[in-house]
Amino acid sequence: MGTKIIEKLAKDIQSAFPGIEGFSRTNIFRMRAFYTAYHNNPPAGGQFQDGPPEIILSIPWRHNSVLVEKLKLYEERMWYAQKTLEHGWSRSVLEIMIGNSLHSRQGMAITNFKAIMPSPQSDLAQQATKDPYLFDFIALSDDVLERDIENQLTEHIQKFLLELGQGFAFIGKQYPIKAGKKDLKKSEEK
Repeated sequence: MGTKIIEKLAKDIQSAFPGIEGFSRTNIFRMRAFYTAYHNNPPAGGQFQDGPPEIILSIPWRHNSVLVEKLKLYEERMWYAQKTLEHGWSRSVLEIMIGNSLHSRQGMAITNFKAIMPSPQSDLAQQATKDPYLFDFIALSDDVLERDIENQLTEHIQKFLLELGQGFAFIGKQYPIKAGKKDLKKSEEK
């Protein structure tokens, strides 16, 4: 469909159904891109025979728009859609994860998990790692002190936690950790 046809279609729908939103020129282009992205993909378990996979129908429209606009490969779209469902990512977090190429970095860190852990646990531990972690939001010089890193990370705590992934929380700066009767912070200072 050409641009002129899409523009006319958007105007015709808007005049035929006043008050109904979602049929802007841009959104109609997105609908066409969505159809093009998913109409020929082979069905898999739990997916519709001639339509998009159920996982795609389980996330919001604007998330789908991001997936179709930013990712060319079907497998990558499915991976990010699954992660969006698993972690409850907002659209902006999804965009950050795509921009940081999480798909290609997930589970790629060099570890010894396979050698020291049984199979299911080693696979899960490996998938939780990334190579490399991106801390490009931190501006540091070559002669950096640990305190400088700490200050930069706390200034950018949201980006830092997103980079680490699920299961991390910020509870405070220099928060003491106790293991049994031992205060780990105090024992390190000695």
